[in-house]
Amino acid sequence: SQMSGAVRQPLVDRVRDLKKEGYPTAMITNNIREYSDTWRALVPVEELFDLVVDSSREGVRKPNPAIFRLALQRLGGLAPEQTVFLDDCAGNVKAAGSLGMQTILVRDDMAEVIAELDALLG
Repeated sequence: SQMSGAVRQPLVDRVRDLKKEGYPTAMITNNIREYSDTWRALVPVEELFDLVVDSSREGVRKPNPAIFRLALQRLGGLAPEQTVFLDDCAGNVKAAGSLGMQTILVRDDMAEVIAELDALLG
């Protein structure tokens, strides 16, 4: 995304806490293979996510439903309804929602996004 990482730090911290609390966490990325190492250097991937589904490795990208199904399968066959998908792209959120996943469109107000996430996890 175009937003600076600093703006999203509260969300990063929340995801880290959720993983510590035992929630399975996953990231679905739309990447080009050449960029794979670069973004991994910017994001503390292992600290935040149990699973990364990288489009450049899988040959399928968001919003294709296949990439969401792949993530669910690799998370141990979670039902879509048991998951919350966050993204700053409305098309990706819509695609995840059409599979039955709970969704949050990430906007500028991180406090609002985190409150929404906590309410869904509640």
